[in-house]
Amino acid sequence: VACEGAELHYLRGRLSLRGVDCVGVDDAAAAVEYCADHPVDLVVVDADHLGDAAFRLMHQLRRPHACRPVPRVALMGRLSRA
Repeated sequence: VACEGAELHYLRGRLSLRGVDCVGVDDAAAAVEYCADHPVDLVVVDADHLGDAAFRLMHQLRRPHACRPVPRVALMGRLSRA
């Protein structure tokens, strides 16, 4: 979610070597919508681009849901909050 440039290409390249299909989305709303419609094992969130929305997105994605398994979430970047 919100990965750009070299980070996006690196992640896609490394994950594709493991046979992982990758889909990129630009913002938190698109990530939630995609995860609601598709089975997702891992969500990578770029906190540098999402800012505080990264916390809200991670909380929403990690909430148990009756219709889908909870994906693992990886956070990259730095956040200003402790």
